[in-house]
Amino acid sequence: MGGSSSQTTQNAAWHTGLGILTEADGEERAGKINTIAAAVLLDAEGKVADVMLDEVELSVTGDGTGKVTMPGETLTKRQKGEDYPLAAVSSLKKGWTEQADAFGDFLTGKTPDEVKKLATDDDGKPKDADLLSGCTIAVDGYRDAVVRACENAKAVGSARGDRAVLGVSVRNDSKDLTADDDHDVTAQVDITVTALTLDADDRVTGAIADVTEPALTGSADGTVSAPELVKTKLEQGDQYGMRGASALDKEWYEHSEGWCDYLKGRTRAEVASIPDDGSDAVEKDASKPSLSLESLTEGSYELRVRAVAGGSAADTEDSGWSEPIRFTREHETGLAFRLIEDGTAFEVSGLGT
Repeated sequence: MGGSSSQTTQNAAWHTGLGILTEADGEERAGKINTIAAAVLLDAEGKVADVMLDEVELSVTGDGTGKVTMPGETLTKRQKGEDYPLAAVSSLKKGWTEQADAFGDFLTGKTPDEVKKLATDDDGKPKDADLLSGCTIAVDGYRDAVVRACENAKAVGSARGDRAVLGVSVRNDSKDLTADDDHDVTAQVDITVTALTLDADDRVTGAIADVTEPALTGSADGTVSAPELVKTKLEQGDQYGMRGASALDKEWYEHSEGWCDYLKGRTRAEVASIPDDGSDAVEKDASKPSLSLESLTEGSYELRVRAVAGGSAADTEDSGWSEPIRFTREHETGLAFRLIEDGTAFEVSGLGT
């Protein structure tokens, strides 16, 4: 019993965090979008156990006719790999990924406060000699993203032995944009970022997903302007305003939490095979007024029921689906509880996990 309680407490104490920092700049006929993302795993003592970083750099241009040109390539620095031209000009002869990972390794074992106090020069490059032996790129933005991830970190199921993974997807739906004297145009990209933790079998143990939607404004004279502040959907919270339009009466962050819970226990291939049209919903046929939920794995669910017409009568048809019933199956400890002493106490048996 004592061992079970200790293990449960240990797992709950490990936290996963996602930090996203977006800067948008506009000039006379050019605009830039720069997004840095950090996935962080904190151990039971609140120290950094693992880090993964990535960055997106996008450019937008305008001309005298009001035409705004969006970027054709939307790969991140990590996704570009050796195609990102850093190793050739680096004194270390190391690419971006190698140096970013060296920075992450340097942060391992540090507290969030120690990360926050990491000194850099006027160019944002590290001053620490040990760090400079493996990383000479500017790290001030990456440091700040890691600090933000630590501030956002929460218990989502991650545990000792897990590793942090970061996924970034950039979507650009803005095409053929031309402003005129009466109408400006909006050049927006949607950047979806997910921080995952994977166990030794590469199965998801925890996840946090967020989206940042930086948008630049193009004018008829070619001027490109940028917002002062870009908040992610999670940072906007209830102000995002999705609840009123949601059939489930949920805000965006609640949908995101439900999706992330759904990913737990799955491998990369299993996640990739999830259809995006909701056709993976499980329908069970129960010709009785009760249905066991014992087979469900831990996580959050929304249950709906309906009556299916039976017999051969022509005037019968299936009913509509009910309103959703929200259900959470908690972690199963493997312990069995039995009421004793006239219902005033429990007898506990079994081996906890």
